[in-house]
Amino acid sequence: MGRISSHDFRFPENQKLLEKMMKAAGVPLDLSSFMYTFMPHDKRQLMLLGHPPPKLIEEALALPKPPEKLLIDQEEMHDAPKTYDLWTFQGEMQRYSITVPVAEALRKRGATVPKPTFPSSATPWP
Repeated sequence: MGRISSHDFRFPENQKLLEKMMKAAGVPLDLSSFMYTFMPHDKRQLMLLGHPPPKLIEEALALPKPPEKLLIDQEEMHDAPKTYDLWTFQGEMQRYSITVPVAEALRKRGATVPKPTFPSSATPWP
């Protein structure tokens, strides 16, 4: 398990640390949020900005073949979120309905994510 640390980026010394972390991850410095989470996962990097719902985070962590880098941004914190932004560090960040699963959003982007398969007698949802 990796080391977990927390920083308050309102302080100038921590702002420099955030800038260093963003540069190291390849995140453009003009991409701003009030909350940043950098999650190394199976030699890959998942970055969360804002308040992505737990379901999106769980979906991203469960991807069978995730992109090398994946950024999910959801800034709404007072109302139920309607959309989220997804970026694979290729092309532009794209916005999806909060109801679109991460794997489907990646397929729409053209990322290679296998479609789930189910035995003919099974149904994908209860």
